[in-house]
Amino acid sequence: PSAKESDYPKSLEGWDNVVLGGLTGMITSLFTEPMDVIRTRLMTQRSLQLHPNTVAYKGIVDCLVTIVKEEGVLALWKGTLPRLFWVSLGSSIWYSSYEFFRKRLVIRKAKALQLEQEQKQKHLRPSSKKTSMA
Repeated sequence: PSAKESDYPKSLEGWDNVVLGGLTGMITSLFTEPMDVIRTRLMTQRSLQLHPNTVAYKGIVDCLVTIVKEEGVLALWKGTLPRLFWVSLGSSIWYSSYEFFRKRLVIRKAKALQLEQEQKQKHLRPSSKKTSMA
């Protein structure tokens, strides 16, 4: 049996939005963690050195190459687990809140348009009052 478009819900509700928000946060974390590791290393390199005027990395590419050579590729994902938790939690809250308020605004706008149309129709209808001829 083939699935039809009408077999699927038109919109997601409640926990679906929380789960989707969390999953998108996790995916984002996995893809951006290497950039975050490189940024953190570049920002903290002077404070970690014995001589504050020296630097361990000359730039982004040098940092990337040095980390991979000295620590291996997986070092680019150091700290992923806590970040996965933090970002997925934040994304869950953000996305479900966004969807909740978006739906409320859509409903509010639809009601306002319906009221406006009803008012226009009232003004267009001929009045049902009979005029008396005196």
